[in-house]
Order: sequence, then structure tokens, then C-alpha cells
Amino acid sequence: MFDYGMVLTVPQDLQALAAAIQISTLSAEQFHELYWADRHVYDEGKLTGRAYWEKILSEAGLRPCPNTAPELIELDGRMWMTENPGMLQWHSLLSAAGLKTAILSNTGAAVAERICWQTGLMQNCHYRLE
Repeated sequence: MFDYGMVLTVPQDLQALAAAIQISTLSAEQFHELYWADRHVYDEGKLTGRAYWEKILSEAGLRPCPNTAPELIELDGRMWMTENPGMLQWHSLLSAAGLKTAILSNTGAAVAERICWQTGLMQNCHYRLE
């Protein structure tokens, strides 16, 4: 079993992160503080992607326009899609040898959906919230 984030992938994509900070109009420091403040709650499925991002912007004193949350959700997914070639090769070798493998992640549903549909990594992707 492989964890997705920080095992099959590497740290956040800096271009996607910079774009999210720019769209949010927050300083990098404020963005990071608010991004991680409720991330666990979001990853547990207690907040939707839209609710998570609107909460961040609201706590910063901003009123998001209707397209802001979807753009931030998209960028958030992109932030976590930088693949770790060595681990992916090992995963492929194990699969080619006939071993069954699984990928798990604690990411929120909005990000999981983007990862499942936008990468070839998880071809038979199923996610559930617990």
C-alpha cells in the first residue's frame, strides 16, 4: 500500500501554489496560515472544497467572487500532482510482477477527484469519505 502525498508525489507544485496565492489576493504568510488551519477538517470530509476555500477567504475578510473557489480547488489539486519518479517506478515494477497494490490518501474529496481524473496514476480510482 502506498500513500499518495509525499510518497508517490513530492512536495507541492510551487507554480500552482503561487497561482493560488495570487488568486486569493492574500500574502503568502496569511495564505499558508489559513490553508493549513482547517486542512485536517477539510481532508476528513467535514468541509466541501467550496466551503473550505470560502472559509479561508472569509476569515481573511474577503468576499470571493463565484469563480474563485473553483479556481482554488483546481489549483489545490495541481499542487499535489507532482509525481515522485522513483516511487512510481517501484509501484509499476510491483504491479508488473503481479503484486496487488493500493494507493491511499487522506486528501479531501475535491482534490481526490482531480487527482483521480487528471493523472494516469490511479486508473481505477475509488474514493470514499470516512
